Amino acid sequence: GTAAPVAVDLIYSLLLFLGVTALILGSFVVKVVSQNDYVPALAQTLLVIAFLLIVVSWLWNPNARFGGLQQFLSSYFLSIGLPFETWMQSLANLADHEDDPEKFLAGAVDEMTRLPWVSGVRWHGPTSDGEVGEASKFSSQFSFRGVDFLIFTHSTLGPALTVHVKLLLRLLGDFYDAKRRELAQRNNAYTQAIYETGARLTHDVKNLLQSLRSLCAAAEGSDADQAEALRALMQRQLPQITQRLQGTLEKLKAPEKIDTALIDAARWWENLKQRYNNNTQIKFNLAGNPQGVSLPAELFDSIADNLVQNAMNKSRAQADFELTVGLSFDSGARLSVCDNGAPVNAAIARQLFGGPVPSRTGLGIGLYHAHQQAEQIQYRLSLQSNEPGNVCFTLSSLSPRSALFKVAVLPQPFD
Repeated sequence: GTAAPVAVDLIYSLLLFLGVTALILGSFVVKVVSQNDYVPALAQTLLVIAFLLIVVSWLWNPNARFGGLQQFLSSYFLSIGLPFETWMQSLANLADHEDDPEKFLAGAVDEMTRLPWVSGVRWHGPTSDGEVGEASKFSSQFSFRGVDFLIFTHSTLGPALTVHVKLLLRLLGDFYDAKRRELAQRNNAYTQAIYETGARLTHDVKNLLQSLRSLCAAAEGSDADQAEALRALMQRQLPQITQRLQGTLEKLKAPEKIDTALIDAARWWENLKQRYNNNTQIKFNLAGNPQGVSLPAELFDSIADNLVQNAMNKSRAQADFELTVGLSFDSGARLSVCDNGAPVNAAIARQLFGGPVPSRTGLGIGLYHAHQQAEQIQYRLSLQSNEPGNVCFTLSSLSPRSALFKVAVLPQPFD
């Protein structure tokens, strides 16, 4: 068969030719100068060449503070027309000061036109295009990271300059692609913030709607003999609902602001019982003396209503559903709401407070926001018990002297 072609290295062939030429001419010069025979002159020339090769090999990589000829020549070949470090420094500085990817691309291309062998650059990207410098009759086309470049030069690009341009444009394309990803992440974060704020306010409105439904149920189920009690209930609950609605509107104006107003534990407990007084599936138990204990009203109202509403969604599919709400003061205030329903799915329980979870009746983000809201004022919301017939959530204060709030409901489906 035909033998495979053998590649010949031009540089090595040229060095070998120069070495042989130096040996022949050197031997001839030594013979003429020393008036000796050719063989001794050849030996002397070989010794001189060997000595020079030893010196050059040592200078090529001396393994000392001096980098050697190898590093010097590598840097020289890498920086054709412009030091590589200068280009990297200008590109890095532009990346630090410019966040917009299109402006960064335009600025980087403008920096490239300062190369002595570049007369102009034309580019076309996903969302922008442009041209800087002057067009010439010599041009080369490249494409990196979805951006097409047309480089105009004063003369035809040789192989070395072509490799150099590809390296520079690849770096530029990588920086540009990173800028685009950063912009996409900022936009996603902004959209996520809008979504989470809307979801949190939606849950607050739903909780208020549930309170209004309870009052409507009390009004519909009362008779003439209960008119005075109903009037007193309305006088107590409507101002509270109005205040909570006003707080929800304030969140819309300043979503980062957290309401830390305190309320007397006994008063909060009575308000909670009155909101769910007409629900026969909820039982209330009080143990201890709540006098002198204060609770963060907005936090407790929001989390309690959210978790109780989740439990009510569960009660629709279970005839013997029971929800027990208890407030005790053995070691600070402790509010427990326990149900006898099914446990939370293990897969959902693992991601319960880390982000939105699947939900059939809501946005699936209620407990996630409740957990974040609790952490912002030094409370911790966690799933304490997840067994059949005993599903418990705990909201505990990170401060040893603060109240402990414990709620147990079915968290599925989550709102």
